[in-house]
Amino acid sequence: MVWNDSGFNINTTSSGPNSNARNAGAAKEYSRVQNLEISAAIEDEGNETDVFLDDAPINFHTDRHMIFSLIFVAAMAISSFVSLICYVFMIQVLLDLTNRWYICGVTAFLQFMEKNIIFLTLRRVRILEGYSDPRKAFTIPVFMDENDAHPRMRCSVWRGLRDGIPASDWEHDENLFGWVAFFSQSCGFLYLASAVFGLLALYHARDDAAVSSVAVHSYGQFNLINAGRVFNVIRCFSVLACAATGLILLLGLGSAWIYLVDHDLPESNKVGRYCDPLDTTECLLPFPSSFFSVLDETTETGIRVNIEHNALSTLYRGSMGSKHLLEVNDRDGFSTSGTIIFYKDGIKEANGIGFLNNTRLIGPGELQLSTSSQSITLLLDMDAKQLVPHFAEIDYLDEERPVVIIQSSKTLERNRRYVVALVDAADVDGNKLPVSDYLRILLDNESDAHRKLLESEQRRGLYYRNEVIPTFSDTAPWITSRKIQMLFDFHTASVNGQLGNTHKIMSGMLNLIAGDEWGGWGDHNVRVIEMTDSVDTCRNENNDIGRIVHIEVDLPNFLKGDRRAKLLNEDAIRLGETQSTAPFEVVVIVPCSVATRSLSLRATVDYGHGFLGSRQEIFSADYLLRAANQNGYILFASNWGGMSFLDFPVVVRAFIANPNEVTSIVGNVMQGYANKAAIQDFANNALLNMEFMMFNDSPVHVDEDEIVRHVFYGVSLGGIFGSAYTSLVSRTKPNLLDGSILTSAGNPFSLLMSRSALFPSYNLLLEKNLHHNRHTRIFISLLQMHYDAIDGPTVGLSLGDSSSPNSFKTLLQFGLGDNVVSTLASEIMSRDYNASTFPSNPHHIVGIAPMNANSSVCVTEMMYTQPISQLPKTNTIHSLGTSEVHSYTRFAKPLVLQLIEFINTGKFLDVCDTGICVLENPCRSC
Repeated sequence: MVWNDSGFNINTTSSGPNSNARNAGAAKEYSRVQNLEISAAIEDEGNETDVFLDDAPINFHTDRHMIFSLIFVAAMAISSFVSLICYVFMIQVLLDLTNRWYICGVTAFLQFMEKNIIFLTLRRVRILEGYSDPRKAFTIPVFMDENDAHPRMRCSVWRGLRDGIPASDWEHDENLFGWVAFFSQSCGFLYLASAVFGLLALYHARDDAAVSSVAVHSYGQFNLINAGRVFNVIRCFSVLACAATGLILLLGLGSAWIYLVDHDLPESNKVGRYCDPLDTTECLLPFPSSFFSVLDETTETGIRVNIEHNALSTLYRGSMGSKHLLEVNDRDGFSTSGTIIFYKDGIKEANGIGFLNNTRLIGPGELQLSTSSQSITLLLDMDAKQLVPHFAEIDYLDEERPVVIIQSSKTLERNRRYVVALVDAADVDGNKLPVSDYLRILLDNESDAHRKLLESEQRRGLYYRNEVIPTFSDTAPWITSRKIQMLFDFHTASVNGQLGNTHKIMSGMLNLIAGDEWGGWGDHNVRVIEMTDSVDTCRNENNDIGRIVHIEVDLPNFLKGDRRAKLLNEDAIRLGETQSTAPFEVVVIVPCSVATRSLSLRATVDYGHGFLGSRQEIFSADYLLRAANQNGYILFASNWGGMSFLDFPVVVRAFIANPNEVTSIVGNVMQGYANKAAIQDFANNALLNMEFMMFNDSPVHVDEDEIVRHVFYGVSLGGIFGSAYTSLVSRTKPNLLDGSILTSAGNPFSLLMSRSALFPSYNLLLEKNLHHNRHTRIFISLLQMHYDAIDGPTVGLSLGDSSSPNSFKTLLQFGLGDNVVSTLASEIMSRDYNASTFPSNPHHIVGIAPMNANSSVCVTEMMYTQPISQLPKTNTIHSLGTSEVHSYTRFAKPLVLQLIEFINTGKFLDVCDTGICVLENPCRSC
């Protein structure tokens, strides 16, 4: 074979009477021989059949055609690696992460182009070999429905045109994802193997050519280096890859049309038999509402949440199966801390002003006015028959689609019935807004429209007429002369409905590790993974750490599943026992002062890390390491189950594709709380007896006259979850912890999330799943129903009590101007704790009493005047980045002094009495 302008040609030479026929036969039989020139000077006495002899000379050329072949196959190998990486990792991981075909579209486009280039290149070889037109080599298949005689496209464009919203069959998508990943891996490996085979063959040929320009090979050796066969293998996989990537590209484009392009929503997205007719702004408004619940004698509250699938589906892009919706119908009531949402056309334009003078939506700075005649929103506790302090404002998450949000000043009582009323709201011209048409029907039991209502709705109207309106007249007498424009009620969940599983898992954990079958904290439960000893360098003034020990502990596991997104094991929780265990990693830090026995052990401190962080965060808390060395604390830290960096894929998948995986996140956090409690028990009872805690064959020194204190210290998410964890521990096993310090924390989740500077990043994910940000607001309120089980001190009863002493104490430390954890959320947490504050605190918190001798919860705030001035004036998505207030509040010298005093003595230190708690900007050394 030689190279010319038209490509490769194959030359065979022979002599004899039938040489022409033999040459034609050679061209036919050996047309796949590439990169070779074959010469056979043999007389075969007229045989018509060509024979490839073992001793036939084969001349290998090292000129440009050989170099071209080497480069070509090398390019195939590189392309194979790209295919392997893209298909095996990118498609498999991204599909598992997002369940969205459009994610594959980008990689599929690149792969499609690459495979087409390869195919077109290989096509030249096919033509030279005398094959038929390669353009007829394959056709695009048409997928058929199993029970449908008519073909339809995967992304159902026709159904989208018919329904008004493009839709995709979720259940079928999930079944295909695994096959796509399997096919991709198979093609990638085979493609790679074929390319490597070609490279080895050419390398072998090159070595032979370097020895001599003529080499003799056997028939088997000739086949080994037959590049034509390599090309055929690669070409076959290229055709398959072109077809597969082309199909994935089409699916990706269809998915992008559904999920990345905004579409006009049909009217049925807002109104239907499954929507509350009181507020036609959105199907799920107002929320929460008794319309979305049914009577159920089996529950503690007597009701059960019942939001129909079609109602939930109105929030989401595409067509979603039930397993992909955020299901809340197993709850026995609505959230006690979630945001209340409704809307009445005209409120935004009038900026929330009422018909009468000085009436308006009452903001968070005037909570005391929310129960007065100046408020156009009223929140009524029907059981206590009293108005509830709250704030109300126009929500600007979506400026084109606003809603009114109501947030109670503290967590609502459980298993109570509440009613919300909008009274005398005005439009932009100062006229009263009309009464809801459906409210008129509910209240007018004489009308024909009322008689046509469902029995449950007639019962609701009767409840409003006979109980709600008379109670409003008693608690808010001014309402009798005014017009109620919106009225709806809801029932909150019970204690067991919200907190039952959380409490059972922690109780089960503590009971199991205290039982005889557990066997104590022996070596079979605790293993050292890594230990770094720095005692020899403790004389260095810059070194605070004497020893770092990474350990792994086997703990009872109340989860099931083999993925990161594990689910609760309901049977194990019900029985309070489990045979399953799972390893849990902890890092223990012994300061130099304790390691060298220059100080006796004063306290152990469990550190809780921030949002999607890890236990390694403790090493960046230099102020804490320094305090530990100066005062004699042993520090330890572990990952928050469900909310560490390892759980990021689950969080993304829950936001962008499968909201119901929030149940997995919450379940993992519940297990995480129990793990924390178990590790605290280990620290209290066994840590000092471990071999890795011996220093020069001596144990850590403990002063017999002093009691070692055990304190939890959480920052950011560590403080948010820490409030839930520590309030639960204080009720489950009171002596396990002596106190807690919560810095830069707040609750509830539904308020905190949307006001955080971190929200824009997560909103980008939500926008790929929800139609618009008004739906995002509703979605977040639905999420709160799940997060009530793990969110803030709502997990336990309020800890603070100004009338009687409490042995468990909590120190709250916040930074004013924090745009990651809103001050509003921090103040709600303070009120949930029934906290107190010193008169020197730079900010007045509504509903917080001054400190006294019996105060068990203290709030201290650092005020940063410059960041405060930069906070948005309305509830809108942050345009600024994360401020340093959130990061640097923990480093503030006054708060560090207060932290040390609390760890050492359990006392609250007034650090703001000299005015040092007011600064212009935060810094690490202030």
